[in-house]
Parts: sequence; C-alpha cells; structure tokens
Amino acid sequence: LPNSEPKLRAVFDKLTAKFGTVLVIVDQPASIGALPLTVARDAGCRVAYLPGLAMRRIADLYPGEAKTDAKDAAVIADAARTMPHTLRSL
Repeated sequence: LPNSEPKLRAVFDKLTAKFGTVLVIVDQPASIGALPLTVARDAGCRVAYLPGLAMRRIADLYPGEAKTDAKDAAVIADAARTMPHTLRSL
C-alpha cells in the first residue's frame, strides 16, 4: 500500500466502489499500520489486525525461512480468508 493519506484514500475508494465491503488488516496497528487503519476507517472500510503470536504461528506453516513484506502480506491475506477467527477487531 502507498504510505500517504491521499493515495491510501484513492485505493480504498476504488476498492469500495468495485467490491462494496472492504476489510483492511494490519499486523502492527500502533506503528506502521496506524495511518492505513485511520484512513480505512474514515473511508468506511472494516478494519482488523492479526496479533503477533498468531502471525508468527501462521507464518511457520509456509515454506522458507526469510521474513519479507511480501510473505507477511500473503500470511495476513491467507489468514483473513481461511482463518478469520485469528483476526482481532479494532
């Protein structure tokens, strides 16, 4: 995701127009995830986060040792799709 309010708003508006309901999930709600969560809420999106322990345990199910942003994004998306009980409301 872009890291500026106008660009985030444009992304969320486009997704909402295309899909209706949008769920934005982060794994760090108090730091790097704070801006996307704030803008998403303001844009009418649902927001949630994947706690660190759940994130680590789910990530262990995937091959590879490296921790990358791409892998984290895939883990978060897969958790939302297949294990929604792991998410926490904000």
